[in-house]
Amino acid sequence: MVTESLAHMDIATRSLYLLSQHIPLTDEEAQAIRYQDGQYIQENQSVAHKECKLTRLLQYADNWSAGVLEER
Repeated sequence: MVTESLAHMDIATRSLYLLSQHIPLTDEEAQAIRYQDGQYIQENQSVAHKECKLTRLLQYADNWSAGVLEER
């Protein structure tokens, strides 16, 4: 479903925006939410090789879960 009245944002940015309205986030938590897709997204190239530990953990979990789901 698309809500035309909302400004366009990618999913990670929208998630960060919505969450930060209700929960204060550390810099590392914000980075992890925004860049969890890793270097597979062109817009994320600026963070490549500068990821905090939490971001790397989420990237690994995302890649691992995708591999597990593809095996089914």
